[in-house]
Amino acid sequence: MSVLEEALEKARNLTPDEKEILVDEILQSLDSTQLNETDRAWLAEAEARYQRYKQGDSKPVPLNDVLAEVRDNR
Repeated sequence: MSVLEEALEKARNLTPDEKEILVDEILQSLDSTQLNETDRAWLAEAEARYQRYKQGDSKPVPLNDVLAEVRDNR
């Protein structure tokens, strides 16, 4: 098992609070000077969406609902 696979396996077993801490740490560890303009824009958008979710301004949508909508709109 690769280091990445092992890390993913361990991450799947974390509590939601632990996952939040892990995600925050990973995002903070990214060196934005090495990211291209598109990556920086997506990173900023992801952080903004996450903050809206944490503040209760945004509701999560189950993946199955999203996939069903995509299938229905083909």
